[in-house]
Amino acid sequence: MATYNGTAESNLRQDDAWCYLADLRSTKEWDPSVVAARLVRGEPGEVGSRYELEVSFAGRTVTLPYETVESERPRRVVFEAQTGSISVRDEATVRELAPGSGVSWKASLRLQGIRRLLDPVLQLAFGRLGRRAEEGLRERLAAAASREERIGSAP
Repeated sequence: MATYNGTAESNLRQDDAWCYLADLRSTKEWDPSVVAARLVRGEPGEVGSRYELEVSFAGRTVTLPYETVESERPRRVVFEAQTGSISVRDEATVRELAPGSGVSWKASLRLQGIRRLLDPVLQLAFGRLGRRAEEGLRERLAAAASREERIGSAP
């Protein structure tokens, strides 16, 4: 299994940061591996909401069917996606700071079946993607806070 943990701080209020992350469509703005992100059912932040993310990874673009599986506004939201070949889990945690908020993002990707033999190589590639996404999230949160922008709803 490949994992990545990232953090970011923002001057955004905790609830604003949570709303932004609870709408998985926002990943298109800060994660360079996300080519497209669509809400296909439900409302952002609600358990059972479904998304389709087109993700470019290892030279291929795949569509991942994500679902919001846990939601604790304004502190935590968890998404999962499964296909026949991979299982993905993303967890965003938002804590209140004075001023603003701190964000932690944990991502894990597990290959299914015989593909598990590729886990060591996958960890290296996933780490690079994770670092780029973390950098993008930091930049996006900083830009929104510096413009005093309220980013609680993604396109």
